[in-house]
Amino acid sequence: MAGLTIVATWAPFVALASPPDASQIVRDEALSPESRTRICVLGTIHLGQLAEEAPQRGIKALLDVLEKYKPDLIAVERIPGETIEFWLRQTPTYDQQIAAFAASAIDVGLAAQKHLNVTRREAEAQAAELLKTSQADPTGPVDAGQCARAAMLLAAAFDVSSAALQWSYLTNGQRAQFPAEAKAVATGLDKVLRSPTEDVAIGVALARRLGHNRLASIDDQCDAAFQLEHGAAMMAELGQTDELRKLQDSVLMTELPARTSRAMQSGDLVGLYRWINSAEYARADVDAQWHIFLRSRLASGLDRARAAAWEARNLIIAANLRRAIVAHRASRVLVIMGASHRPFLEAYLGQMMDVEIVAPETLLGS
Repeated sequence: MAGLTIVATWAPFVALASPPDASQIVRDEALSPESRTRICVLGTIHLGQLAEEAPQRGIKALLDVLEKYKPDLIAVERIPGETIEFWLRQTPTYDQQIAAFAASAIDVGLAAQKHLNVTRREAEAQAAELLKTSQADPTGPVDAGQCARAAMLLAAAFDVSSAALQWSYLTNGQRAQFPAEAKAVATGLDKVLRSPTEDVAIGVALARRLGHNRLASIDDQCDAAFQLEHGAAMMAELGQTDELRKLQDSVLMTELPARTSRAMQSGDLVGLYRWINSAEYARADVDAQWHIFLRSRLASGLDRARAAAWEARNLIIAANLRRAIVAHRASRVLVIMGASHRPFLEAYLGQMMDVEIVAPETLLGS
């Protein structure tokens, strides 16, 4: 019996032997870096939330740097059209998400659908067919009729960033010839193009320089439902721990606002983006914003649930990006996302079979 006891005692420890690294099994290490799908995740501040608009000289300098990378696909932090369509069908369940993350796309999109008498899916299919063989020339004349048609279809597909890109290729005179009955679409796209948000100021602007036809909207808000239902209770419970004070003293809450303010004054956005895309910043950000939920040990368990919801969101974003790469047959990708997403997306995407992560520092310099 003693012998049996020893076996029973040690058996669990034998079972806990470390498994092989599955990512090393999945990845094809024989592929050369040049033949891999190259993905650069550019972490960004949310330009639209700043008290003052980012200086154009700073935006131009940043675009000059990013243009040298020559991505064949640019992905931005916008909700995909099919997700917006799902939200609309589930009203009122997703009304708060719609108001916060999709209002402009829906306003323009519903107006375009009405004008064209199409559904979102029909508009998406027609836009894909229209743009299948065409590529804009950023230095030459554009087919105004095709750009106007593409802008209308993409708007109807709730792909407002791509619609704005097509709209940007038209001159003011060409835009003025848009049908009067579609004025709401034209007005909406004009408003989007004036937006200071990074998906427009960086994403659309860079895509236009490169002659792209569309961008990929890859964001997800699956964690928003958790925040709406449990966020207040979680923060109240977290406020009774020492972790919230540590967060207030973190680089995220102190140095980031100071550096951002200086960059807005000096115009040195390249320097700011170099810092927020550094390993130093990523470690500080993850520790302050996300590891806090692993240290706090809340009795409710809401902290661990919040961390899991954040990871779920980033996993869906990574999947949305891979789907976009399939659709666009892309091999050199630039992702423009809030800086907090970057380390997670790099970690997930870097494990995939043929992906080569391009560090933003290689573009932004040292």
